[in-house]
Amino acid sequence: MLKFENVTEVIWNHVKALAQLHNKVAVLDCEEIELQNYVFHHKNELNHPHIISVLIEHISITNDFLQRNAEFCKVVYQIIGETSFENTDMGLSDNIRLESFKELMSELQNA
Repeated sequence: MLKFENVTEVIWNHVKALAQLHNKVAVLDCEEIELQNYVFHHKNELNHPHIISVLIEHISITNDFLQRNAEFCKVVYQIIGETSFENTDMGLSDNIRLESFKELMSELQNA
């Protein structure tokens, strides 16, 4: 469950922008590359658990998705590595997706 107290306007704007892009991709109103370009352009500003929740929601935790979107997944994995999750409750489903993504990425990097 996301808790939004003490979230800066910049973080909140990234959450909203990524959520809108995720929804547009889901309903085929824009291409996957638009969301990926947003992440590539803002990657140094996205290391916040609420933003990671949106990114993890978007990523399909499958080898096929990870291979088709390898560069994007590497950037998200890097952002996750730079993010502090201390005192953060992302909820069970986000935590499961996050840990699954990290495990798959680790396996792919070590293969």
